[in-house]
Amino acid sequence: KRRRVEEEVTGWTSAVLWKMNLDTQNAAAVLARYLGVPVRAVTFAGSKDKRAVTVQEIRIKKVTARRLAQLNNGLRDNVRLGKFVENLSDPLRLGDLKGNRFGMVLRDLEENLSEGDIEAAVNSLKTMGFINYFGMQRFGTGGYSTHTIGLKVLKRDFEEANRMIITPAPLVQGLREPDEQRVRAREALFKFNDGSMDAATAINYLLPSMGIERTMLQTYAKQEKATDHDGAFHSLPRTVRLLYVHAVQSFLFNQMASLRMKDESTRLFAIRGDLVVQEDDIKKYSQVCLVFRCTGAASGVS
Repeated sequence: KRRRVEEEVTGWTSAVLWKMNLDTQNAAAVLARYLGVPVRAVTFAGSKDKRAVTVQEIRIKKVTARRLAQLNNGLRDNVRLGKFVENLSDPLRLGDLKGNRFGMVLRDLEENLSEGDIEAAVNSLKTMGFINYFGMQRFGTGGYSTHTIGLKVLKRDFEEANRMIITPAPLVQGLREPDEQRVRAREALFKFNDGSMDAATAINYLLPSMGIERTMLQTYAKQEKATDHDGAFHSLPRTVRLLYVHAVQSFLFNQMASLRMKDESTRLFAIRGDLVVQEDDIKKYSQVCLVFRCTGAASGVS
């Protein structure tokens, strides 16, 4: 019966993904593993922050809404799915979204700050604006920044790009020590990179959240020798591959933004060559709000 129901879904099923302390790529990898589908079958329009509570639409190929809803019984408390629509004709692609809406919480403020000080700071942001740099979300927190990997991809040096992707992030002093399972996973990735462990063995040590590393190692494991670096890189979903290239663009934007703001005499005024968006143009964009009713940080979805 389950197979017959699944076959009735011929297109893409939309769902709203609610997540906390998990980036979009890893959330997609977790969902794909639970569903038994390739990671590329889980599509989204943009990557949302790891260090946040985020809500975004995803679309998954040929999976029923019932099956997605049932995942909520087995997923960890930091991932939930809801608001399903079946049989859509198209996946989501990077850039499909019109924008983001943020709610910010400021913590650990200085005790001597008054409400007037806070209001003045907020008004300054409203009137003076700020430099909208790309941050950690775009450049990642892995062993190498995503724009560094992107430069290798642009040079088609996939062997080095893959090594960088698989390299775990360095441990940060002052943070809690990783648990034993994470330590073993890190050791396995380092050993694969230096050639002392084969891909098929290293896979057994990976954490469920290591979806990108798992996909690449699975491709390497199918080879007699792990030498098809082009194939391993292109086994990643297109959305993930593009993120590395887009990170290079973001790095260049940050560099140019800093150069533009260097001259204090022109920071607050448009000069020749600036792209200016007028307020009337901004109002043309519609806002789409995807709402969850949640009770507590580890809530269910309605």
